[in-house]
Amino acid sequence: MDPALRAALEDQKAAQDFLTTQRKEAFAQFNMENRLGLIPHPDFYDYVQSGQVPVYIAAQRRLDEISQRIDQIQNMRAGPMSGSLRTDKGNLAKGRNEERDYPG
Repeated sequence: MDPALRAALEDQKAAQDFLTTQRKEAFAQFNMENRLGLIPHPDFYDYVQSGQVPVYIAAQRRLDEISQRIDQIQNMRAGPMSGSLRTDKGNLAKGRNEERDYPG
């Protein structure tokens, strides 16, 4: 395995672990503020998007950056298949995107 890809995968594992920890802490903070009546709309997604948990948002962005780095490494190695690989990953990204609805 390519050393750059190996390092990126190790970074991804660490970033995923950190994101999981931050998600738990953000959800605990959300529940506490919700019980206290400090949240007008008790929806965790809206709570995160409103910027109430910046460390969680930063951890999510860091994981996205690492994922993009892995995609770049894989696209460089894929050669002629890189177009097909990019299309497949784009479709998967659309499926994970909670901010928009896509046809299909």
